[in-house]
Amino acid sequence: MGYLDNSTIVVDAVLTKEGRRLLSEGQGLDIRYFTLSDSGIDYTLWNPDHPSGSAYYGEAIENLPSLEAIPRGQFYMRNKLITLGKGVTSIPYWKIDGTTEMATINLNNTTDDPNQDYPGVNVNFQILGSDGESDYQLVIPDARALESISAGGTDVFEVEALSNEDAQSVTYLQNIESADAAFYLVRPGQSEFNLNFKRGTTSVNVDASIISLSTGIAKTFRLNITAKTS
Repeated sequence: MGYLDNSTIVVDAVLTKEGRRLLSEGQGLDIRYFTLSDSGIDYTLWNPDHPSGSAYYGEAIENLPSLEAIPRGQFYMRNKLITLGKGVTSIPYWKIDGTTEMATINLNNTTDDPNQDYPGVNVNFQILGSDGESDYQLVIPDARALESISAGGTDVFEVEALSNEDAQSVTYLQNIESADAAFYLVRPGQSEFNLNFKRGTTSVNVDASIISLSTGIAKTFRLNITAKTS
């Protein structure tokens, strides 16, 4: 849903694709939960030096044009607000290959001998500041980019490819503006794990995302992929 007019509170609600599917099958919606997002809010406009005083610090933010509701939440809900457990004093955060910055993973292994198994590239993922992490969703904007994704190194756990419709129902799905996106459910059972990426037959640079399904903490990383030659 969205607020169409920021001078009065007018709520516009539309059904998602999943909601329309349920109604078409004669099922009720049975809405039990909702998600909040601050997509479209520019917090840099907060002005503690406003000459009219503290009541007007957020005036510029309140006057921003508001987003209209659209049926696909993953396009609209870019920045979901999250719930953390009691006693948590900091927001969990990701490290990918040891860095909190934008990690770049190069998939250009030259082992193209058809008689040899391409080993892929292992990437380390670690979420810090939380003990309750378990399930994650991996989003690859271009499904052609990778041949496979699996547990890396000595790790043994489940990596399940999701259909587009299955992924759309995941609460913390980030914005993906690609019809060819691939989605994976990763269940390592711990907050640090390794994934093995094997490149496909398409050379492409994509910004992938890993999302915690328990808190919504997300991290984007870049895959620079040189296509296999055989």
